Amino acid sequence: MLFTRDPGVITPALIDLLRAEYRLDWNGVHGVAHWARVRVNGLRLALHNGADTRIVEYFAFLHDACRRGEGRDPDHGPRAAALAHAIRPTHIALDDDAFHLLVTALEGHTHAVSHDNLTICTCWDADRLDLPRVDRAGPAAPVYPRSPRPGNDRPLPQSGAGVARKLSSGFLGPTGNPSRGAGKRCRKMMTIASGGNATSQTTFSGAPIRMPVTPFHFGPGALIKALAPAGFSWTVFALANVLIDLEPILLFLFTGDPAHPWLHTLPGALLVASIAATLGRKPCEAFLRLWNWNLSSAQARWLGTGVRIGPTAAWSGALLGTFSHLALDTFMHPDVRALWPFVPDNPWRGLVTLDALHWACVVSGVLSIPLWLIRRRTRQG
Repeated sequence: MLFTRDPGVITPALIDLLRAEYRLDWNGVHGVAHWARVRVNGLRLALHNGADTRIVEYFAFLHDACRRGEGRDPDHGPRAAALAHAIRPTHIALDDDAFHLLVTALEGHTHAVSHDNLTICTCWDADRLDLPRVDRAGPAAPVYPRSPRPGNDRPLPQSGAGVARKLSSGFLGPTGNPSRGAGKRCRKMMTIASGGNATSQTTFSGAPIRMPVTPFHFGPGALIKALAPAGFSWTVFALANVLIDLEPILLFLFTGDPAHPWLHTLPGALLVASIAATLGRKPCEAFLRLWNWNLSSAQARWLGTGVRIGPTAAWSGALLGTFSHLALDTFMHPDVRALWPFVPDNPWRGLVTLDALHWACVVSGVLSIPLWLIRRRTRQG
């Protein structure tokens, strides 16, 4: 059977060695489950294009074995190649030519765009087809060859070219970036690649496809406002949350990848807070004036609010807005590096479940309503 693991490739001894070497969560986003999916992806592609399955299997289990963080780690490919050299005498049964291809695939999978060798391309696309597990819509540019190229270790059969077109054509628009609906098509193609075992229409390999849902962040701010209304501006708090989430929203619109590379860091959060507290004060006051103007006299009794936002309220709202946003997103997204440059990766992702985070935000918002009404009634009495 094609997908019965060759005992001479991924051996129990190799698994034990990799588990001892791996510094992150063995069952985490870049852990053994991801390696197994990459292996299945690669073997299914190799079924059609004739890639060297031994190299594909070694690549699948080695390519992320030397990661030092779940977020950006551009050197983990070369570290994996160095590990391959170190363990080759005892754990890797490849001749010199095949081993050179494995090392090239390991070194290049973090940054290379394409390659003339079919087996190397198969390794990279097997990994990229599993990208949506980390909130990405699919391969930014599939490297899987669509026709034979000079230097390939085996010619690409016609059936392989058809699979390549099927797996890649639905992802890209005319500019080469992911097209509208690329995430849905990627999940559909991966259902084919994984033998029809996709978990649901909204999940990929068991991981939700997460886009920014900024209003969830408003709940904690509403609770803070209900408890300390004088020294805190909820309006500036909400503005800060919207501004910081412009980063993944715009990146998704222009690249198809809702990433968090700059603003979702300590310096980025401070920058956004500064903009919201200074340049955002007057627009927030204008919004509050418009809010009050549209209320009837009966509504104004309960919903009317002061218009002026003092510096203390603005800065507290802005800082609590960006840093609470950063704290919540740290548990949700693997590419959020909240304490960069002091902590380069994200060791806290997954410590709190997504459902727990959402429920905490919703409950905070719901609790703020009776607290707010009690405070207003007390003030009126």
